[in-house]
Amino acid sequence: MSEIAVYWIWADVLTYRSLLFDVPELPREALFFHASSKLESWPSPPPPVYIDDEEYIDTTDVQTNPDIWDLSGGSTVATSPKIIERLEPFLSMSAEMLPLENRTGEELELFALNVVNQLDTERCMDLSVGDEERKRLIEEAAADASLSDAEELRRGLAEGDPWPVLYPAFRPDCLGEPTFFTVSRLGKIFCLERSDRDDSLLRRLSEFQVTGLGSTKIWSNVTGAEPINLFRP
Repeated sequence: MSEIAVYWIWADVLTYRSLLFDVPELPREALFFHASSKLESWPSPPPPVYIDDEEYIDTTDVQTNPDIWDLSGGSTVATSPKIIERLEPFLSMSAEMLPLENRTGEELELFALNVVNQLDTERCMDLSVGDEERKRLIEEAAADASLSDAEELRRGLAEGDPWPVLYPAFRPDCLGEPTFFTVSRLGKIFCLERSDRDDSLLRRLSEFQVTGLGSTKIWSNVTGAEPINLFRP
């Protein structure tokens, strides 16, 4: 039996430096990545980014520049053409590469990854997993809420709203190619791995020892969902 697995991908900000946008005059939503295309609306000239070195003055562990950078304030990551080339065609399957103005002091061209490959929560998840816990938490919250707020909470539950409990019980038939993807209502990046494919994005990251990212296996069609509530940070 071939295995299909989902990994939660996270920037390793405890080990590596992060980038920050240097455009205080732009509204936050202009630079926030939430699965919609930004090719036509992306600022020109590109928005500048820098390393906030003051954040690391008293830190001895976080001193290394990664291959893939956390892009703070954008809920995404950034990388260089060299790394993009090594990870193709998998990045192009899932993301737009948006240019950045590099003010880090490093001689490096940088691109932000805007992952536009998004799955719908209600379609790609088995929401029956965690249902009892969901009901219990809603009733606990409703008991401490006003009458109108309690009615709103119970209405959402009756209409199938998964909040506040969402376990990674993915439906295999809605999962596609072995690359990055996001899920509606979640500000997280995931990566699909498939043993029935000759190559994958996750294997490329390992093969080329790309630094800056961590991964946690949260579901597979063999072992099922890990007990991780995806609504929690």
